[in-house]
Amino acid sequence: ASGGETAKVTYEWKLDRHAIGVKAVIGDRDTEGMIAVDPKTGGITYTAVDNQGGITTGTWTVSDDKATLKFAYTDRNGETRKGAIVHEKTTADTLRVKMYKVTDSGEIEPNDQEGFELVRLKK
Repeated sequence: ASGGETAKVTYEWKLDRHAIGVKAVIGDRDTEGMIAVDPKTGGITYTAVDNQGGITTGTWTVSDDKATLKFAYTDRNGETRKGAIVHEKTTADTLRVKMYKVTDSGEIEPNDQEGFELVRLKK
C-alpha cells in the first residue's frame, strides 16, 4: 500500500460459491465485504464495512483483461468519496493494483493514481 504499509487481502468462496468474501487489512483499517452477482441483472456488486464505521458499495466490471471496482466510500461522519480500483494480472502469483479518483459523473480520472502489487501467499 502507499507509504510502505503492508496490505493483506483475502478472497474466499462463501455461501456455496454464490459470493466471494473479501477481508482486507491495510494499516489500522480492517474491512470485510462480499462480492456477488445479481441474478436479475447479471451485474457484479460489492459491499463492505470497516472497523472505523465506514461502508463501501460498488460495482465490478471486466474489460481488456482488467477487473475494475468503481466504488463509493462513506465514512462514519457521512462524508463520501468515490474511487476506482483496477486489478491487472501480471504473473500467475501477482496482481498490479492501481487506485484512481472518480468524478461525480462516474468517470475515472486517468492521471490521478497510486498503485501497488498484491502477491499470492503460498500455504
